[in-house]
Amino acid sequence: MKRSRFVAGGIAVSAASPLPAAAGSGPVTIPEFERLEFADEDGTVRTYYRSGSGPPVMILHEIFGLSPDDIAFASRLAKRGFTVYAPVLFGIPNHPTGPLYSLVQAVHVCVSREFAIFAKRRSSPITVFLRALGRQIFTQHGGRGIAVIGLCLTGGFALAMMADEHLVAPVLSEPALPFGITPASRRSLHITDDELACVKRRAVEGVTYLGFRFKGDCISPVARFDRLEGELGKESFERYDLEPTVPGSHAVFTDDYARNAATTFPAFERLVQYLLECL
Repeated sequence: MKRSRFVAGGIAVSAASPLPAAAGSGPVTIPEFERLEFADEDGTVRTYYRSGSGPPVMILHEIFGLSPDDIAFASRLAKRGFTVYAPVLFGIPNHPTGPLYSLVQAVHVCVSREFAIFAKRRSSPITVFLRALGRQIFTQHGGRGIAVIGLCLTGGFALAMMADEHLVAPVLSEPALPFGITPASRRSLHITDDELACVKRRAVEGVTYLGFRFKGDCISPVARFDRLEGELGKESFERYDLEPTVPGSHAVFTDDYARNAATTFPAFERLVQYLLECL
């Protein structure tokens, strides 16, 4: 796998090479966010956005890229007293998720070697880069540690990042990988056996994992949360299977957030409380 170099604050670390952005993309300015860049040894540039002040929270975007709904979610957290980091894994930041654009991003993910979307006992290689970014964030902030919030495609990525002791607040929101309809796929946590052992060790040491999904969501099956609860125990996996107001809802904190306010707004408040408790 090609390696890349993350550059920020004068410190460079290695990370996995990025999935190319959509054709024609260029620098995108997002109000209230600072745009920062990092480049690999071949000159390929990655971007991330930062907003707010306070304990550090990394938000991992969904399959359609860092969408306006993802930005809105990051803004809500920044306004509640956190420094939010939103890396761009692919696509054009803050781009509306129209049908054609969404299709292009989905195809990018499916063909990319950075995302092992069907792997049941292997994590996506992009988590190598995300761990490097997490180390840099922790170096800049110090304190008790950092939080990582995965959404849909990236919903379970925090599990693969738990070998880094500075990750103290792992949040899984509607984890969708691996895709598949078999019982084994629906129960899979998208991590290796060694990574699962690390997840369980951190739970014994006192880390609480927080999870959110809507009841009836076939993209993020209930069997996945049941498996994680079985592996960690109810005391270490705090799960919320939310009752949807709108049938077919999937994205708890982004696309379907406002439409399901009766359950998602209290869920957001619990998320904020959890982050404050951990960080």
